[in-house]
Amino acid sequence: MKNSLLLVCLWLSGQLMAQLPEAQFPLMGSNGQPLELAWQGGLNSPQLSTADLDGDQAPELIFFDRVGQTIDCYSLQNDGSYLPRPELRSAFPLAELQHFMLIRDYNCDGIPDLFSYFQDIGLGQRGIIVYKGQLNLAGQLSWSTAGEKLFYSDAQGQRETIFLSTIDIPAIDDIDGDGDLDILTFNPSGGYIEYFKNQSIEEGHACDSLHFTLADDCWGRAYESGLQAELDLSPRIDSCANWAGWTALRPQSGRHAGSSLLSLDLDGDQDKDLILGDLSFPNLIALRNGGQNDTAWFDQQNVNFPTGQAAAVELFPAAFYEDVDGDGIKDFLATSNRDFASEDRSLLFYKNTGSNSQPQLQLQSNHFLIEEMLDLGTNAFPLLADWDGDGDQDLILGHYGSYQAGNNYTAGLWYFENQGSDLQPSFRQQNDDLGQLRQYNLHRLVPTAADIDADGDLDLLVGLDDGQLYFLQNTGSAQAPQLAMPLPYQGIDVGQNAHPQWVDLDRDGDLDLVCGEKNGNINYFENTGDSSQAQYSASPTTSSLGFIDTRQAGFTEGNSAPFFLDLGQEYRLFVGGQTGEIWSYDSIEQNILGAYRSISHPLDQIDEGWQTAIAASTAFGQGQATYFIGNRRGGLSAYYQLVSSHSTLTPQLKLQPWPNPSRGQFQLEGLPPTAGQKLFVYNMLGQLLHQQSLKGKASERIDLSALGAGQYILSLSSSPSSQYAQIIVIY
Repeated sequence: MKNSLLLVCLWLSGQLMAQLPEAQFPLMGSNGQPLELAWQGGLNSPQLSTADLDGDQAPELIFFDRVGQTIDCYSLQNDGSYLPRPELRSAFPLAELQHFMLIRDYNCDGIPDLFSYFQDIGLGQRGIIVYKGQLNLAGQLSWSTAGEKLFYSDAQGQRETIFLSTIDIPAIDDIDGDGDLDILTFNPSGGYIEYFKNQSIEEGHACDSLHFTLADDCWGRAYESGLQAELDLSPRIDSCANWAGWTALRPQSGRHAGSSLLSLDLDGDQDKDLILGDLSFPNLIALRNGGQNDTAWFDQQNVNFPTGQAAAVELFPAAFYEDVDGDGIKDFLATSNRDFASEDRSLLFYKNTGSNSQPQLQLQSNHFLIEEMLDLGTNAFPLLADWDGDGDQDLILGHYGSYQAGNNYTAGLWYFENQGSDLQPSFRQQNDDLGQLRQYNLHRLVPTAADIDADGDLDLLVGLDDGQLYFLQNTGSAQAPQLAMPLPYQGIDVGQNAHPQWVDLDRDGDLDLVCGEKNGNINYFENTGDSSQAQYSASPTTSSLGFIDTRQAGFTEGNSAPFFLDLGQEYRLFVGGQTGEIWSYDSIEQNILGAYRSISHPLDQIDEGWQTAIAASTAFGQGQATYFIGNRRGGLSAYYQLVSSHSTLTPQLKLQPWPNPSRGQFQLEGLPPTAGQKLFVYNMLGQLLHQQSLKGKASERIDLSALGAGQYILSLSSSPSSQYAQIIVIY
């Protein structure tokens, strides 16, 4: 038993991402060149850190995307390419991370720690929280909260949270050079930088503690008004710009708009200079520290940094200083830090040909890594259809749009022809404006296709951000489609963010219409016409199809994105949504207006970030279901599920811990409802850590919090072929 379980453990250790393997179909741009990172999901506002996540002594590139609310990891290869490492994502406490994430080793133990944002509405607090990194006995990395949020002691000895705005990125660095990490951030009410000095060294704790005092409330002696693309500098080190009668640690009123901070030594004088990005402007400002670290004074500023090749990012640029090319010298990267109405495909990479303390920066790319991805800007909505009538599935993608200068978005339908076959698909971009929709200034295009008029070719229906649907009739043929101008469709308006699909849900031979929306419910419009003349009421047959609502606790939006997959004898419903889960439902046949049964939550633990949308097909190979998942970052991922027939897609008795990852307490579903069951818990080395008797119910509450953070195998001994499941425990 132990040997067989050890093999299971070893196999699972290589399957940390999900139960579904990733599909890596060839995909080429319009120039015919393959996109090596096509299916990695895109990047919008990536925040970069580096750390050794897998113990090989080589740091990975880790991106936290604040727009997508997701993590992406890459390893640098010997040939200079970047290998995606999706299996490393599962260790991150993604559900806890908000707005920003920077990786630092605050306690000098060689294990990366996470700094992020927190908000406690009940206590009126918002600021910075740290998640302490730790290794289990198998050497696997996970993070737990380091006791408390970050506080400081003010001049009066009061304990306060270190304030951080939801849109700011702080500088977390050893500002005073004493070996522990300090913090720079803007004060809550004005344009002044506050310096929070870590007293860990001074208090004799080495660098293993986070005890802060407010050491300077006008660090750098400069003022950021947010009204101009430069800072107001003070003429003297003993005065603070635009602060009459300033004395150290005296409260100041005002308003702070939003800024990103990066501390580094730009001129080799062993003190910290600063790179600043502002919410309202596209430029990065380099501020030279003419004073010292504890008493910083900005005496010069460069409002178009880097000199000669300025990083212009609309809007709200953020800078990062990490070694991304493996030469041991930190490089400089810049991207947008704004959630919306800003550049959504920019990641500028400047190679540092100097040193860490005297960088010489040379622009290498405006779209680092993104240039190798399928990235449409903001959102991606996939559709699989045989658009050219050659017998295989092509790929059509809608999106909200891609950012253009002047705070504008332009949106079109992207068409990727399958130049291979369904058994060996190979996609190439043929068009980024199918139906010539860009001229109409439409946004959030969600396509569905079917032969709605029974003339032998595919027509298009597109959902929009304003809740309306537009119909594009194919006036050509199946092999040479020609789309007529878009027309509003049968007076249907679901409010906002329409997400349609044509499907014969009642199996009466004509196509019905289902449509998701911003509120998270799903609308069903029964076709009261026929297969050649569809007729729908402007009001849905039901606005609560399946009694599904994708809004999660604390969210006002659900953005339901339904997709019905026809398995021949039954339908399976997949639903994407605002917070990124993919839900799966059955019990649909003969139960159209009833409540559907949730059979996976979420689908095999796939997490592609916020605002997911799914298209699925069983056409890509016998015994295989393939899932294409779009996300808010404008990218796409693909997964496949091996099945022997459609029947294996129906629910089976299997162990399903939920939530997973968890903090040790979870619901274990899929248990045989018979007495005498025992649950055995093993580590990844196959060693038995815990066993307990079960109550003979199909679902039971399990508590493994005493085992600590790590990955564990759950096993039942009751059946001849023992069942296994993996659970990840985080702190």
